[in-house]
Amino acid sequence: MNLSKWPKTVVYPTIASLCVIAFFAIYFNASSTSCTFKVSGTLKVKIQAEDNFEDEKKNLRGVGIKVSGAGMTGLWNTWETTETNAYGEFAIEKNKYGTACTNGRKIKVEIKFKDEEDLSIYEKSFGFAKWHQIAYKPQGLCQNCVLGNLIFQENADEELGDETLRKHAELWFRLQKAIKLMNDDLGGDYAFTKRIEVVYPAFASCGGASYTTPSTQVIHLYNKQREKCLDRDEVDEEDLSCNSRNMYDDFCDDTIFHELAHAWAFQHSTGEAYFNGMGTYWCTHSFDTHGIVKQSRVAFQEGFAEYYGRYVYENLGFTSSTDDLLPFSRSYLYESGALGFDIACSNKTELGSLDCLDHGWLSIFNTIGLGTITLDNAFSTDLVDWDFNSSSSYIQEDEKLYVADYYDRPNIDFEQVLESFMANEDAGYDDELDSSEMNFDDYLKRLGAISGELDKDDIKRLKELMDPSETEQPDEIYLMRQLEITSVSGKARKENKGVFRGSFIVTVENIGSETSDEAWVFNFDDELFGSKMSYVDEIDAGESEKLRFNFSFTPNANNTFPITTLTWDVATLSQASADVKQDSYELEVGPDYRPKISIDDNDSDNYRDWIVSCVVTNEGNAPPGVESNLILSMSGGTGKIEFMDESSDTEIDSLGAEEESSTASIDMGSTTFLSHSSNCTISISCTADSDDAFTETDETNNLAEDEIDCSSASTEEEDPGFEIPEMDEDSEAF
Repeated sequence: MNLSKWPKTVVYPTIASLCVIAFFAIYFNASSTSCTFKVSGTLKVKIQAEDNFEDEKKNLRGVGIKVSGAGMTGLWNTWETTETNAYGEFAIEKNKYGTACTNGRKIKVEIKFKDEEDLSIYEKSFGFAKWHQIAYKPQGLCQNCVLGNLIFQENADEELGDETLRKHAELWFRLQKAIKLMNDDLGGDYAFTKRIEVVYPAFASCGGASYTTPSTQVIHLYNKQREKCLDRDEVDEEDLSCNSRNMYDDFCDDTIFHELAHAWAFQHSTGEAYFNGMGTYWCTHSFDTHGIVKQSRVAFQEGFAEYYGRYVYENLGFTSSTDDLLPFSRSYLYESGALGFDIACSNKTELGSLDCLDHGWLSIFNTIGLGTITLDNAFSTDLVDWDFNSSSSYIQEDEKLYVADYYDRPNIDFEQVLESFMANEDAGYDDELDSSEMNFDDYLKRLGAISGELDKDDIKRLKELMDPSETEQPDEIYLMRQLEITSVSGKARKENKGVFRGSFIVTVENIGSETSDEAWVFNFDDELFGSKMSYVDEIDAGESEKLRFNFSFTPNANNTFPITTLTWDVATLSQASADVKQDSYELEVGPDYRPKISIDDNDSDNYRDWIVSCVVTNEGNAPPGVESNLILSMSGGTGKIEFMDESSDTEIDSLGAEEESSTASIDMGSTTFLSHSSNCTISISCTADSDDAFTETDETNNLAEDEIDCSSASTEEEDPGFEIPEMDEDSEAF
């Protein structure tokens, strides 16, 4: 065919069309069958943080994967985007035709730390997650590309070795475990309500710290090194590793879980978003919301975040240490300023500023989870098995033999604490937890109602346990105290060779609402010889029983009691076998019984009804030896009822501690009157003495004196020899 004779307007398009036809003929001839490219791999991270997973290679689930291919032109074409599965695996297939099958394709794999719903990690505030290349295959090297393990670690290929991305990968591993716990394992109302976003390394000053924005719940994880606050020439490289870098880089420890807790709490409570929230407090108080603060809601948020963070860190297997899950000791809380009444705490209570101390709240959360042992597991560690007065930072185990006579201890778990944030109409709370409820009184009441684990008595006992000024241990605070020693009285008599013998009567009352078990009373004072214990089978509710202790003792050289304090304990038999007591009674004893004299008053205006009397009371705490005498004497003054001196002696049996004697009295009806005048004064004195060498009375304490104005008394008979009739039985003593 001679094309030269054809017009150019026909020849050129014809040639072009033939070329195109030839090209496609060659192309489809070369690819008479299609080919499929396969790309697969497993994404992992080598853990560098100092925890149980250190140096292990962990799978990364849910990471965004993008696989792209390019031909001779070098233009990349996205083949597919996907996410790694629960094992960190990904696999894609791409069907191709033509020269792609003969010449191959360049292949690259990129990742993005962002999934569809749960998590996103990026470098800069107000930024977003970006694609990062982690694998590359030149053209023609593979059609079935099995990339194997793609590990974020030091000196790895592509961006797998980038320092920041390695930490992003590790943060992803940690956070995915925690988010799975909340969104999948617990689920429902416990789940996060929006995707968690993390900025690392966050922008901050050299004195900055990690924080979570209340309004957006974006977590900003701080790295001091990133802001060039450290001169690396002055810091050993070893100090920059996670083994010792916690103070420089919040990536290295459990801070991320603390901040994750803030995000969860802000999503499940009210009153913290904008004005007057945590962010406002942080900005106006030197960028610090920890330690002693001025608002209990701030301390609550920090205490809860620390509780949540430590719980997740331990329960997801990052650490084997459980010390951080224990309450703080009272001494630690005291030294932390928990009783700082000078602090302007917004909700200061009888516990001082404990409401405004983050570690006070952390201690509360950790205490309520220690729980109650059961009869099925009688030797497990119980709340009553801990020493809250430990000198260390945390309480110490002080295991005791289990006795069943304790009030129920709170056994509130992590899930129930989370539930206390949520609305619960059945418990009387229609709304989520509000910041105004973040104080001990309101929050513990809410927690108790929703969990069903705390009533007002439980809260009272819990506060006593948390009180840094208290000394009673939990086994004493939670002991079910039915039995109480209400009094002790005693008598002694002197026998040959200076030995005294006597007895004490111990009164025990059942103050409970049910009949008690056996009531055992013990006295183990070495100076007393005789019975050391006594018991009754049971005591009905509201009733008392008296138990007798016979004893003997040898007085000191000056005839004083040989000891200064006697102690009686009461308990059931099972409690006594575990060295537990329900009540103790201490009796201070000394060289005398310290009698106190008082003169009875009488408001009768007729002298014929008067009986002048005095009473002696043993205000001391030791019984006298044998007997005492009470002497009442009266002397008349001038007036219409002038009389002769009179006296009355009354012998008193040995007075027990705090016992009162019968009265010594003079009946005015038997008095001989001498004269009568317009004025009348009666002088009265009472003295008490003991004729027992063992007791020595206090001269300033055994005399009472008084003067009575009798001028207004009526006289129906003025005969000096008139004998006043006996008084009526119901007349009052003077």
